Amino acid sequence: TTRSNSVNELGVQEEEAKRKSDADDNGRQRSKSEIEAQLRMQEQQRKWLEEQRSEFVEQQRKIVADFGKKASEEGAEFIKHCAGKRGQAHKRTFKVNMDKVKLYWGSNKMRMRDGFRVVRGKTTPAFMDANGADPALCFSIITEERTVDLQGEDADQVREWLSFFEAWQLCWELDHGKTSELLEKKFPNKI
Repeated sequence: TTRSNSVNELGVQEEEAKRKSDADDNGRQRSKSEIEAQLRMQEQQRKWLEEQRSEFVEQQRKIVADFGKKASEEGAEFIKHCAGKRGQAHKRTFKVNMDKVKLYWGSNKMRMRDGFRVVRGKTTPAFMDANGADPALCFSIITEERTVDLQGEDADQVREWLSFFEAWQLCWELDHGKTSELLEKKFPNKI
């Protein structure tokens, strides 16, 4: 009897271990199916995000094409601020040359072919002395060679030109294999 009790106990223990093992297998299968479902959902989100990103880039390219023509032909008047003792702020008409990737005003030009950044607000030394300039109407175009600090006449003009310059910057960066901060901010690669 002692032996049969031990055999029965051993059988009960084996059966319990088998049930536990089966439950663990079911848990692993459930986890595996849950993981697969999560991966499918992440892939769908990644595809949707990529579609949104592509549409956004196309919108930016359209802004550059449409407004670039206006900016080339008509231009716009801005107040150009100067750093230090190089002169007072003065009005100039600014135009762009899309083919040569340059910004023109009067007899001056700024090469933008090697890349540029657009910075909103009064952040550069030229704006430090511009006490009366509304930061919402100010922005700077920065290249390795120089910085041009501009103040617009009104919010609509500044919004229109900033949209154009930021779109142009984004397109330039993408066309030259650079990472676009604007695109990364709007469409982070994390899902």
